[in-house]
Amino acid sequence: MRAVDPNIKIGAVLTMPYNWPWGATVNGNDDWNTVVLKALGPYIDFVDVHWYPETPGQETDAGLLADTDQIPAMVAELKREINAYAGSNAKNIQIFVTETNSVSYNPGQQSTNLPEALFLADDLAGFVQAGAANVDWWDLLNGAEDNYTSPSLYGQNLFGDYGLLSSGQTTPKGVQEPPEYTSLPPYYGFQLVSDFARPGDTFLGSASSQSDIDVHAVREPNGDISLMLVNRSPSTIYSANLNVLGVGPYAITKALVYGEGSSAVTAALTLPTAQSIKLMPYSGVDLVLHPLIPAPHAAASVTDTLALSSPTVNAGGSETVTASFNSDRPLHGATVELELYDSTGDLVASHQVTGVEIAPGAPASESWTFAAPSANGTYTVEAFAFDPATGATYDADTAGATITVNQPPAAKYGDIVTKNTVITVNGTTYNVPAPDASGHYPSGTNISIAPGDTVTIQTTFANVSSTDALQNGLIDVEVDGQSGAIFQKYWPSTTLLPGQTQTVTATWQVPSSVTAGTYPLNFQAFDTSNWTGNCYFTNGGVVNFVVS
Repeated sequence: MRAVDPNIKIGAVLTMPYNWPWGATVNGNDDWNTVVLKALGPYIDFVDVHWYPETPGQETDAGLLADTDQIPAMVAELKREINAYAGSNAKNIQIFVTETNSVSYNPGQQSTNLPEALFLADDLAGFVQAGAANVDWWDLLNGAEDNYTSPSLYGQNLFGDYGLLSSGQTTPKGVQEPPEYTSLPPYYGFQLVSDFARPGDTFLGSASSQSDIDVHAVREPNGDISLMLVNRSPSTIYSANLNVLGVGPYAITKALVYGEGSSAVTAALTLPTAQSIKLMPYSGVDLVLHPLIPAPHAAASVTDTLALSSPTVNAGGSETVTASFNSDRPLHGATVELELYDSTGDLVASHQVTGVEIAPGAPASESWTFAAPSANGTYTVEAFAFDPATGATYDADTAGATITVNQPPAAKYGDIVTKNTVITVNGTTYNVPAPDASGHYPSGTNISIAPGDTVTIQTTFANVSSTDALQNGLIDVEVDGQSGAIFQKYWPSTTLLPGQTQTVTATWQVPSSVTAGTYPLNFQAFDTSNWTGNCYFTNGGVVNFVVS
């Protein structure tokens, strides 16, 4: 191809890290990504990956909106693989996400409602911020489908469609889409992104102290700061306090909103005037902050020295950074901040101290102890000092110190258990005997059910090991029949560091086709997302569901 056109760009297809079938070996040897990069790495210009995080028929809105938290770790692993196997050409290889949406097949109710729009906004912005050169949403115009619907999913659109725009079709079951080319909710998530950031903008480190709030920030060429905030909670109104370091007084010159009750992305009726921004449930907000005065020249020069408790730490382990700030003249009431960035440049965590006094010969010392991130890789601690009144920057140490986060030993059988299991049938709660220390339940507990019943199963998976970790593994809830599972819900890309827990809920609408018999409920855990490396199985059942 290059013999015909030397400017042509050539890519190679890889699998997205921590998502099936990533990690599966080729002919029992290397995995797919390793084989491709070793063979083609010296010649390609980009790698091509797809990402569809939800499992068709098991979609949850909370799960979808939390899925974007995986993006920095996935991109960091892709970069690690490229650097490890593509040789000297690795620095030239870009990452293209040429398809992304919620599910890879059978789009249902979730695909055409508000949570999908908020996911799209976080999805696209998250990949670009992590270092992807290209992100393509699948797709602009598609077609109407009848797939998974549930009262637990948000929204009144009871059809599935990958498109940003309606196809105007009627589904086989008779659900009519809006007229052709009508904008569906995901379109407005796309609009939030396009209004937030444009070519020429520079992504800035950004983070939120509230897990329901995701925030992205860019600096525009004229010095303005553009923010996109997404409230992923379906019920909580948040007042977000904006803390923009290195920027003095500013005015909010633009505020765009999309959320519950919105028919389009619209300008806020009144521009916020304070640093506290109200974020309504299930909403996205674009803001532009215009500095009222140019960033002044810092009146003092501050330098820092960083010391680590250890340059290497296991994921989830304790790390302490001690910073000493020195100044060439007295400073009163300075703000100092330590920030932790992953290899994609994503801000993972930060520690800020206000009212700091620094003087020549009298350095200020600050310590920050934190749990190491769950994703393996190289992280950088950066140090800053600011004048909180004017935004003047005294110190911006972006080289800082480097921390290597290593993978703990993989979880083995006995490390993962379940506890606090609760089962309800049509709203009636049934007692489930507590398991033993190994997570195995006593036999003989029967619960009667019938076709049409709604069964809710809630349990907590726990890592009881003090050293081993389930990283990007899989946890599973299933009701088994004679020929396999008749109901199953599972959570891939699950991480449980030592001592961590995850509570999951599965709702089973007992089908009319179920026959009389006994059906055991089982829980499983695997140390990969490919159903290998079993480290927990309630063989024999948690309870037995009995159909008369």
